Amino acid sequence: MKRLLLGGAAGTTVMTFMMYFVRPKLVGKPMDIAAEIANQIGGNWWLGMTVHVMIGVVILPLLFSFVFARFLPGPSVLKGLLVGVGFWLLTMTVTMPSMGKGYFLTATGEGPKAIVAAFMAHAVYGILLGKIAALKSDDSQSATPSA
Repeated sequence: MKRLLLGGAAGTTVMTFMMYFVRPKLVGKPMDIAAEIANQIGGNWWLGMTVHVMIGVVILPLLFSFVFARFLPGPSVLKGLLVGVGFWLLTMTVTMPSMGKGYFLTATGEGPKAIVAAFMAHAVYGILLGKIAALKSDDSQSATPSA
């Protein structure tokens, strides 16, 4: 369980860094995920960041381990990538439209670079989650993450 949560923490940290510091180089402005979530739930920036971190460190890793990793093919890194891409698709087709940003961010006017930036961030999240969740104390690989 510790490795699973550590994988979620690493993935969330890198993904958040990408939203605030890499995305501006591609799109011209950051994705302030904490402010976006706070706006949706009626809270402040810190509450938004807390929700973002809880989703990335606890909720999604648990879904990965107890639901998706059991059924997806391949090694844990591939499973993580597939889950990251799945979360990206869910974000682009459910979350972003519910935030008024349109399907695949079409209402933002940011273009395909914003879609690619979001894809990259979710893919990296999934890869880190899958890789770290599968690590054993002797650094050997496992096909499925252990909880």
